[in-house]
Amino acid sequence: MPEVLLSVHGVNYSYDSSLALDGLSFDVQQGEMVAIVGPNGCGKSTLLKCMSKVLRPQAGAVFLDKQDIRTLIAKDVAKMLAVVPQETMLEFDFSVAEVVLMGRQPYLGLLKREGKKDLSMVRQALELTSTLHLADRNVHSLSGGERQRVVIARALAQEPQIILLDEPTSHLDINFQSEILSVLDELNKKHKITIIAVMHDLNMAAQYFSRMMLLSGGKIMMVGTPEMVLTAPNIKEAYGCDVLVERRHACSHLFISPLLSPHKNVRGESGVKVHLVCGGGTGSSLLCAMYAYGWSVTAGVLSQGDSDWEQAHLQGIEVVDVPPFALPGDDEFERNLNLMRNADLVVLSAVPFGRGNLQNLYAVKEAQAENVPVFVVDSVPVDKRDYTGGEASCLYRGILQDGACVLKDEKELFEAFNGREGR
Repeated sequence: MPEVLLSVHGVNYSYDSSLALDGLSFDVQQGEMVAIVGPNGCGKSTLLKCMSKVLRPQAGAVFLDKQDIRTLIAKDVAKMLAVVPQETMLEFDFSVAEVVLMGRQPYLGLLKREGKKDLSMVRQALELTSTLHLADRNVHSLSGGERQRVVIARALAQEPQIILLDEPTSHLDINFQSEILSVLDELNKKHKITIIAVMHDLNMAAQYFSRMMLLSGGKIMMVGTPEMVLTAPNIKEAYGCDVLVERRHACSHLFISPLLSPHKNVRGESGVKVHLVCGGGTGSSLLCAMYAYGWSVTAGVLSQGDSDWEQAHLQGIEVVDVPPFALPGDDEFERNLNLMRNADLVVLSAVPFGRGNLQNLYAVKEAQAENVPVFVVDSVPVDKRDYTGGEASCLYRGILQDGACVLKDEKELFEAFNGREGR
């Protein structure tokens, strides 16, 4: 079990009468890579300053390697914890090597000159950040991305176990953002340095950080994996905006898109109520499209962990689910059917059918018999995805014969439903 390197216990901090941090408590273990996210003014930078002893909490305490940081002298803190600020002002014409050498200050006395180890650590820091070739360059001649790597090299020269960074990719273009975060990722994975960074870009944070902390109003809303933290309901509560959260399987991480102008429809603010029968990834794009279109969506029955189940979870969509490899029982069947009865339409995706989800077709057929419109978004013949010995195909064809509307994609679905409502 990795040891806890940094602990925050009940930390409060106020600027005059304005409470910036309200009783924050959490632990960071050795080797973690943690992103602190949240809207402007939520206390992210204040928290970083409390963790680095720049600010003294008015209540609570910060522990560095089990020692109250208030009892440690600055030199001892700097040997364990390095800080990369959001803005680094270098007034004089220092070379890159001289800037990085500044990181050795905790190990040097007032009049002590650098020795072989100091120069060796500077070289190592330059190599780890791919800035050795810049050693003799004037720091003011560097690009923004190069300068940021040099500042990280200066932090590395301190030989820290933890690096705190305040928005390390701010003011950088996308190429340099990826470059800086890749450097941090390598330092974490190969050299076991604990990284704690305030991040503004949620997509970059989701791509590079395995653990996230969402702040709102000076409090911790959620701590966990990107999948746990970056859900549409959480982001709505913290940032006050609607977003679409998707799993980009090609690159394996989450992608967050703001929904600035959701479509309006004839049913007003409540939106069209739709129940989606899907599974195995056949409904993910439909879930995203319907949510983005402003429809109120439910889904089921889905196995927990299914990719469509995961997408529904990210959007905060209500799902009737069962544990992996479990068959739905009477309770799940009734809950699923009731969601269909309460919907304006049922949508059936091109999901493969086996014994585990065959009951979904029975529920669709029953809802259809009660005059719930059924739309089938399907481009794969049912015979090619029927693993029930023909029972699913028979039910499916019966649903078509009873008037289900067959469409090829979500665009046709929206057009068909809107056309139906207009009649």
